[in-house]
Amino acid sequence: MEQYVAMDYSLVYLHYGFSSQNRPPVKWLIQAYRGFDRNFKKNLKALYLVHPTNFVEITLKIFKPIIRHDAQLLRNDNPLATSLNPYSAFLVSRSGEPKPGYIYTDGSKPNKTTYSPHQVFGVSLEHIKANNGGNPIPQVLDDCVVYIRQHFLVGPLDSEGLFRRSARTILVQAAQQTYNEGSRVKFENFDDPHLPAVLIKTFFRELSEPVLTYELYDEVLKVHNFTPTMQIESARDLISSRLPEDNYRLLKYLMEFLQEVSAHAASNKMTDYNLGIVFGPNLLWSKFANLASFAAVGQITTFIQLLISNFDDIFVK
Repeated sequence: MEQYVAMDYSLVYLHYGFSSQNRPPVKWLIQAYRGFDRNFKKNLKALYLVHPTNFVEITLKIFKPIIRHDAQLLRNDNPLATSLNPYSAFLVSRSGEPKPGYIYTDGSKPNKTTYSPHQVFGVSLEHIKANNGGNPIPQVLDDCVVYIRQHFLVGPLDSEGLFRRSARTILVQAAQQTYNEGSRVKFENFDDPHLPAVLIKTFFRELSEPVLTYELYDEVLKVHNFTPTMQIESARDLISSRLPEDNYRLLKYLMEFLQEVSAHAASNKMTDYNLGIVFGPNLLWSKFANLASFAAVGQITTFIQLLISNFDDIFVK
């Protein structure tokens, strides 16, 4: 489990079927919780409770006001101090849809029609390009890539677990806010490759549409069934012929960088396979969240691995 909780993760809890006869006692749950190390607790970003009972719903409501904010642990003079929302907890009904009235978060949803011109997280590529001199590659992505490339892909600095290990959530959110306000973060002040690495993943994950587009979702999944040679040919057609130009430029920029990262796998342990696992869910997801979309994660991972390991044969324009 440690390899999964070393980075941001979500937890799905299926409550259906539990009763007083078969559920574990509270004492056991407390002991199990105490046995988890820090990564299990600090990297949990979302908790999904499927088929909760009324008791579970009421319990969440009671404990919500006393959930600790990580921001309270920061000193006031921290240069990136900002408020932090508590972990989100979603109660999922039997229909499979989240209950809108039971989304526990202190953050208000932004108005999608009133984005700041400087905003780069949670917006579309069209918005970024329109406010970035026609360039779909935002400043934050360039800053992160340049910093990691110059400081952690050359020289003796240790970058093991790059893109797998998590950065402090409070710093990630503050850095996002900084770039959304049109300013830049000086990563040299932190001497930590994991902050810019997490920002890269977060940028792609929060795009209004995945960089590989909803339109190509089904086509990407089909590549998994082809022979190795046909996989490359099919991927080349999807990426270099059918992917929109702005998406192509952005994806090519990222894949070229990830190819460099995998070339240093002896020191950072990030092979093209590991990078596929980390980046797959951030580069392509279904428009509809269902069991089939969860089952497709492995196929998406394989496709991203294919793009990294065959970069020169696939990105041909």
